[in-house]
Amino acid sequence: MGVGALILLGLLAFVLWCGIQCIRQIGTPGFKTWPLIGVTLEVAANYHRLYDWLSWNFQVKETMTMSATMPGRSFLFTVDPANVEHILKTNFANYPKGEDFQEIFQPLLGNGIFNSNGEAWRFQRKTASFEFASRVLRDVSCRVFKDHALKLARIVHGSQESEGSLEMQA
Repeated sequence: MGVGALILLGLLAFVLWCGIQCIRQIGTPGFKTWPLIGVTLEVAANYHRLYDWLSWNFQVKETMTMSATMPGRSFLFTVDPANVEHILKTNFANYPKGEDFQEIFQPLLGNGIFNSNGEAWRFQRKTASFEFASRVLRDVSCRVFKDHALKLARIVHGSQESEGSLEMQA
């Protein structure tokens, strides 16, 4: 058998394997994973509504955690509160952001808590925890809420006095 025939046989085997992979997914709910390209086509087709599309996939797959692949990348999505707590709190050190993430988000996030790992993250978290647990935060929150509530009360009162209608939107 010549080299050309072996290449043709290999190509035929690859096409057959791709076909089998596609047939196996017929009737399965949610996104389809294609050989070599993973979910790239489906992500591209649903990019304009990515979060809605992911939510829909969680519903139709009846799962709270799912994985997806794209060339050179693999992703894990979860809406399970126990998994989220495990990733973000209990076992945070096992889920570093990675150099790509840090480089991409450096201009926006700097070296703060949302863009750091290890000891730098621990230091940032400890520093932030004092602020969120402090009386100062509670006092500022109360003052902001009071200011907005008074502003809303004035708007409602003004509408009532002018006997006009008041349209409220979220």
